[in-house]
Amino acid sequence: MDLRIGWREALIVGVALSGILLAFFSAGKERARATAASDRYRACDEFLARLGAIEAGLDKAGNSLNLFLLTRDQRHATACNAALEEMRQAGASFRSAAGKLGLPQTTVEGITDPLRRSLDLMTESIESGRQPSEDNAGLRAKLESLGHEWKAFRQVHADEEDASNARAIRNTMAGGALAFLSLLYSVFALSSNLGQSRRLLLQLQEHDRRYMLLAQRLEHVQEQERSTLARAIHDEFGQVLTAIKMDIGSAQRMPPAQDAALAARLKQAAALAEDGVRMARRMSMELRPAVLDHMGLLPALEWLSREFQRRSSIPCLCTAPAGQTRLPLASELALFRIAQEALTNIARHAHATRVSIRLEASETRTVLDIVDDGVGFDLALLDDYRSIGLMGMQERARAAGARCEFFSTPGTGTTVRTIVPRDKPPTGESAC
Repeated sequence: MDLRIGWREALIVGVALSGILLAFFSAGKERARATAASDRYRACDEFLARLGAIEAGLDKAGNSLNLFLLTRDQRHATACNAALEEMRQAGASFRSAAGKLGLPQTTVEGITDPLRRSLDLMTESIESGRQPSEDNAGLRAKLESLGHEWKAFRQVHADEEDASNARAIRNTMAGGALAFLSLLYSVFALSSNLGQSRRLLLQLQEHDRRYMLLAQRLEHVQEQERSTLARAIHDEFGQVLTAIKMDIGSAQRMPPAQDAALAARLKQAAALAEDGVRMARRMSMELRPAVLDHMGLLPALEWLSREFQRRSSIPCLCTAPAGQTRLPLASELALFRIAQEALTNIARHAHATRVSIRLEASETRTVLDIVDDGVGFDLALLDDYRSIGLMGMQERARAAGARCEFFSTPGTGTTVRTIVPRDKPPTGESAC
């Protein structure tokens, strides 16, 4: 059954597949953009966290320094020194985070230089016990300005990540929808072609069935004509010849005729009448062997074997198991005609020295083998128009619900095997 699709369907499916690939490729690019935006967002977040750590350190160190200057309590000096150390570490982390974002060196130094100066002034203030000569207002202003700026950048990256993810989802959904529609269309196209192929197959089967019925009918009519002709030859022509023979015999039993030439001609006429009777019987048997109708397949095959051996002088052995039950007449007639055709082919073409006819039966099938030791033939020639006889044997078997097979190679002889299933009746009322 043909499941191929037409060029239009193939073109549409190809365009759809291209669209699917493009959609998924675009979705992949958008996911890559979303990943890059997410990385920048995290870098901004880390950068802002470092700015926040510096601002918190300034507040903590400033408070501890003020308390120390008021109370001269060394615990506040220790807390201030710890806060200053945290600020130094925050400054180093700030420089690293700024490097990930690719900030200009001037921007980085605009924070780190004031931060270092502020740390130095606070350290000196702890040691001297006096207020720092400068406050941290300028540094705080820069930190606050930079923080606002990069919070805006972080939001931009967050929006970019969301937009890229949304586009990736849309492209993926579009590709999936296109893939589904393409699959749906392909299934529809294949279903349509499958339906058309099924209709064509049904039409072919119907034509084949009609051909089989016609062939069966023609063979049946042919066999009826053979039967009628056989009876006519046997009953009418044979009776006429017999009557002639009887009249000639009667004339021969009369007192010797005066004319010796007349007696000789009567004797010759009697011999011709006897030959005519034998010829009528043989023709009647060949057209429709009465032994097949009255006694069955095996006696008919034995008669066919004897006739073949008498005519061709090729030894022919017919074997079959004892007590074999009869088949339907259509099956027996098909097997007989196949054997008749096979023996005719052997006599014409095989150059055989031995022939055997084997009839075997089981509960499920009956098998007829006609085997010769002749020159054989190439099985590839079965499709040749000159092998119409072989194809006719196969068609005859098929019409009887059987199958006919050939086994041969050049130089090894030939086996014609016909298998009739016992549980499968013929498809028509007569095989031939």
